[in-house]
Amino acid sequence: MTKLEFAKKIVEEHFACARCGLFSTECEGDHREMVYNDNGITVYTCESYTYVEVIGLSDEDFTKLNDWYKSELEKRTPKVFA
Repeated sequence: MTKLEFAKKIVEEHFACARCGLFSTECEGDHREMVYNDNGITVYTCESYTYVEVIGLSDEDFTKLNDWYKSELEKRTPKVFA
């Protein structure tokens, strides 16, 4: 499994904590919980601000992860006005 595939799996497991987005840098000062640290990837969740940090991916892989995340978020967000 590639780093990108691992990252997708971890984000999928913690998707409810990622409603405000993914970040590839550490946000100091926010209460975060490390949920994964292996294979060169570290993933933190911040439940109070509902974001996930994914550290250790290349810029290209993080862009692919973020594109996947946005697509998933669109599918999971209820359409209020049609």
